[in-house]
Amino acid sequence: MMKTDPRKNRFLSAAVSLVCMCLIAGLCLLTDFGYKKVMAQASGLNAAASASDENHVSSKKLVGGWLRQDGRYIIEIRKINNDETLEASYYNPKPINISRTKVSWEKEAVKVFIELRDKGYPGSTYTLNYVPKHDMLEGIYFHAVKKQHFRVIFSRIKR
Repeated sequence: MMKTDPRKNRFLSAAVSLVCMCLIAGLCLLTDFGYKKVMAQASGLNAAASASDENHVSSKKLVGGWLRQDGRYIIEIRKINNDETLEASYYNPKPINISRTKVSWEKEAVKVFIELRDKGYPGSTYTLNYVPKHDMLEGIYFHAVKKQHFRVIFSRIKR
């Protein structure tokens, strides 16, 4: 039976750990860079004029299914009502109750607000902006249980 030097084992373990940490750090930087690039492009967009009718026309682009890029979370927007509410559903992957919705037009942007009220979702919210150039919803998810905010991006579900 061949004996191994314990110093070589420690060196090998340290080398493997270092390589793993470098790979993880690289992935984090790439992911963060990609997100920052998308956010920079989104913030530099010139939207249509701010006339109310034009905003309402662009808000029709919200209708459809939206998949969050980091999971199986889906927002389905069926209709935008005249009272600036949405007829919408939320899935994770099962349906989660939506207690309140709102669509608004601030400056040149179409904004969407969704509040969830269900088991495990005691007032968690999405505050999203529609980015027409990329046909995406981007913004903040507030996780009410953890009291944390997360940046999120939803892509249109192609059917």
